[in-house]
Amino acid sequence: MTTTPPRPSPSRPPRRFHVYVVELDHRALDCSQPCVYVGETGLTPSERYARHRAGGRTAARVVHRYGVRLRPDLCASWGPYSSRAGAVVAEADLAAALRAAGYRVFGGQGHTFTLDYAAPEAHSDTAGVATAMPPRARVSKKEPHDAQL
Repeated sequence: MTTTPPRPSPSRPPRRFHVYVVELDHRALDCSQPCVYVGETGLTPSERYARHRAGGRTAARVVHRYGVRLRPDLCASWGPYSSRAGAVVAEADLAAALRAAGYRVFGGQGHTFTLDYAAPEAHSDTAGVATAMPPRARVSKKEPHDAQL
């Protein structure tokens, strides 16, 4: 009985992560500023936008309800990134840059962080009992972006 040698797995391209911006209907949101949603994804921005618009568990409600179109012009020089951590940092930075440019920004929160346990501080809560502050969170910048808005 002969055995067949295992087939070599096809080479997969390295995974890329992207930041993206979605224009939101500012009239429906009752806002005088232009409104955008900033996100990061391991999919292409168009695939992720389609999932938002379709709704469901992973869709951002604001994009599902008020998304108008992708705005690649607002994030053209951002990414792609070789790690999710790099994309998360860029997402938060892009959101901050768009806020500074006058946009009302939804999303862009930068979920991934590391905990710094070095300096817990004491504070008084409303009952006057001293409690320990939670550890401070800081974002680790592994892949800084080069873009300026």
